[in-house]
Amino acid sequence: MLKNKISEVNRLNLVLRSVFWALAIILGFIQTRSGRYLMWYDGPSYLDIADNYLKGDWTTAINACWSPLYSWILGIALFIFHPSPYWELFLVKSVNFVLYLFALFSFDFFLNQIISYSSDKENRKEGIDDILKKPDWVWIVLGYTIFIWSSIVWILVHRDSPDMMVAALVYLATGFVVRIAMNPLNWSNYVILGFILGLSYLSKSFMLPLGFVYIISIIHISDRISLKSSLLRASISALLMLLVALPFITAISLQKQRFTIGDAGKLNYAWYVSPVANDHYWQGSPETGTPAHPVRTINKNPEIIEFATPISGSYPAWYDPSYWSDGIQPKFDLEKQIYIIKQNLKYLIKLFLAFFLLLFFFLASINKECTIGFLRNIIHNWRFFLTPIAGFISFIIFTDLAVIDEPWIAFQTRYIAPFVLMLFVFVVFSVDVKSVLSKKTLGGIVIVSVILANVALLFQPSFKRRTIEYPVNDIRNYHWQVADNLAKMGVRPGDRVAVLGFDDEELYWARLAKVKIIAAMSADYYSSKKRKKTIALNVLKKAGVNALVIPSLPPWVSDKDLSPDWDKIGETKTYIYKF
Repeated sequence: MLKNKISEVNRLNLVLRSVFWALAIILGFIQTRSGRYLMWYDGPSYLDIADNYLKGDWTTAINACWSPLYSWILGIALFIFHPSPYWELFLVKSVNFVLYLFALFSFDFFLNQIISYSSDKENRKEGIDDILKKPDWVWIVLGYTIFIWSSIVWILVHRDSPDMMVAALVYLATGFVVRIAMNPLNWSNYVILGFILGLSYLSKSFMLPLGFVYIISIIHISDRISLKSSLLRASISALLMLLVALPFITAISLQKQRFTIGDAGKLNYAWYVSPVANDHYWQGSPETGTPAHPVRTINKNPEIIEFATPISGSYPAWYDPSYWSDGIQPKFDLEKQIYIIKQNLKYLIKLFLAFFLLLFFFLASINKECTIGFLRNIIHNWRFFLTPIAGFISFIIFTDLAVIDEPWIAFQTRYIAPFVLMLFVFVVFSVDVKSVLSKKTLGGIVIVSVILANVALLFQPSFKRRTIEYPVNDIRNYHWQVADNLAKMGVRPGDRVAVLGFDDEELYWARLAKVKIIAAMSADYYSSKKRKKTIALNVLKKAGVNALVIPSLPPWVSDKDLSPDWDKIGETKTYIYKF
């Protein structure tokens, strides 16, 4: 009888897991396909870096801003498939989808560990008859629902960045922390954890300090191991993490001629917190510092900024922001820091913290013992909460999470998504639901919560723009069309071009056309007098520019405002002036 019951439970779990895997894969594929014509602004930099690794030009490829692992993976895909310019974007989206599947697998591993650990802990609690054990299906339904939400809404499957890979490695590392808690004597778990943490650093530099938080969390994580033995094993994890990370740390430190694990954190603080410097075309100020090698202003009105040398890439200004920003001085301003922290906390409360407060008050409404047990378990399981809380604190302090309040872009939620998911799972893990709540009631609460979550997902205003086809400028395969038509109009690989406007979001076409953007001109050009326009164009010509491109016209300008010397590029809303 017991065997039959266990078999039924396992069958239910397998069916549920299969359903959610299928749902996650289908939704992930839909979003990947819907974004197949989009190239996110960091993507071309990662691809250009991948090219330099493939060419063996490691000096140029080493970059203190963009972490290397995503470029390595893209480089492997480029090496295997050798895509034509037309198919390159589709290959990148396929890589992103594979990384999403990796995140799904990693989360499944993490969830299996937490289910096993939860069952083990609940079975060893005193007064087991007074505790309503959380069935496995509750973990599966709630866990996969929040995973799908966080991946599709907060990270974006089609985003051309390492954020999905970071999330996958966070899930894997946390799963091994839970596994160590269950079996603290197994050396292999510590070895694998150290290797994963090293890879995490290679995917995003902030994961190195967070890796040490992981190491702290596993020290004496169980009473089944002595403190001395635990410290020895944790040291092995730390050593392996550093062994994986040190070669790249050494390379960028030698390049910068100073010790650094990466400049992304410093730059984000300077760009978004204090003293708020321009992330593009920074030329210094008394508040922000003096650039060691700034971009060059070659015309004042309209302003033209040139950045042809010495950085490579199709768009040198964003290939290595750490080079152009050398000399920037982030400054601690208490008043501004408090303001940023307040703004970030408001943003997080609106995003998800309100849910946790509602959960707490719900538990308090059941009975006093349930609330006390919940708080007691959170304190007892503090090691599990250490990493997600450390992740939140780092982003609350060092960046502005609400800097771009455009939900479909998911600009900063991609950073915190895996930590929200972990926090959610560990909060559920810490809940002791007393037997005053029946299994049917618990099941009803879970089902209603999942339905509400999915309804919210489907009907939120931002969801459509995340999932339906959203071609750039209403043009299918915009970047390829621009690149292809540039070639037909006489622009050749290796030509040097300038762009009109300081917006860098839609410049992937330059990589496909194999041209180099070496300058950008202010949109003040449109309102300038004819004489100043002529002077500006002559300045660009003397700088070696072969063509000036308008990626998209500002809302206040129409094509009728352009002189006859401007040609429309194919069916796009992009224009070119050839010298």
